[in-house]
Amino acid sequence: MSAPSAQNFGDLQWANANPDISMNDAIVEAENIYIGYKYYETRYFDTVMGQGNAASTVGSSTGSAWNYDDEVTYPFGYGLGWTQFRWGAARLAESRVPIDGEVALSVDITNTGERSGSEVVQVYVRDKVATQVRPLQELKAFQRVTLSPGETATLTFTLPVEMFNFTRRDGKRIVEPGEFELQVGASSADIREVVNVQVSGETRVLAGDWRMLSRCDITLA
Repeated sequence: MSAPSAQNFGDLQWANANPDISMNDAIVEAENIYIGYKYYETRYFDTVMGQGNAASTVGSSTGSAWNYDDEVTYPFGYGLGWTQFRWGAARLAESRVPIDGEVALSVDITNTGERSGSEVVQVYVRDKVATQVRPLQELKAFQRVTLSPGETATLTFTLPVEMFNFTRRDGKRIVEPGEFELQVGASSADIREVVNVQVSGETRVLAGDWRMLSRCDITLA
């Protein structure tokens, strides 16, 4: 956990635990924060925007800042097919939901090519006002849809707000109220639509049986 991103969590220690394991490390590992696409996309954004600690040399074996300013060739979720698709505007059933509720998001996908083909629609979430540093995007739902030429399908994703949780510095898993950005796209770098939902209520501490699965209903036109 020597990379610069991890330093955003400070150096807090577990009580009555191995002093060599910091809460910083444990939270980052438990949450998979800054691993894989979440790590790279967030660091790339920080580098381009010149924000955060993107220029930090912490953890670098060369003494220079880590290089995040190159785009990846094959971003997370990337894929090719034999046809083309048109994406309609993403729309929310409700723009404001309670902290113990669900977010319903719909998008229309049309096969505009001459062959049958499949598209994998992906939904990423960004917590815009969290009290701790959060990734730029996290995959929360995805669905493959196969369409014939000219065929249109409406995909409706339902995400429990509990899926927007993270682990607080005291080790408790929580959901905070505030504004969340839902990004709909064909990969982590190919976002076609963005909508915002407002979650209202008081911060919730989640029990062990919190809802961690989304669902998707497909309706053919």
